[in-house]
Amino acid sequence: MLVPFLDSAEKLWANEVADSQTIDLTWKLATGAPKGPFEIIDIVGLDTVYAINQMKPDAKVEGTLTNKIGKLVREKLDKGESGINAGKGFYDYTKK
Repeated sequence: MLVPFLDSAEKLWANEVADSQTIDLTWKLATGAPKGPFEIIDIVGLDTVYAINQMKPDAKVEGTLTNKIGKLVREKLDKGESGINAGKGFYDYTKK
């Protein structure tokens, strides 16, 4: 159930409906959940999220939303933003 939840949030982000922080805040306010989907992605690790995304049949098909999500996550990974363990993902964990 986690993958479809995170996938829905990624689609909102990739379609530029809202940024990751707004999506997280909206989810937390609407549900009372302690963490939003992008906070969870940072915990799971963007490398894992990327690997799951790349297993989808349309991941390598230019112009698909799955392809766009893969490219956006890959950009973050290429900058070393792989999640909480790296100190940065969708959030900056180096600030205390």
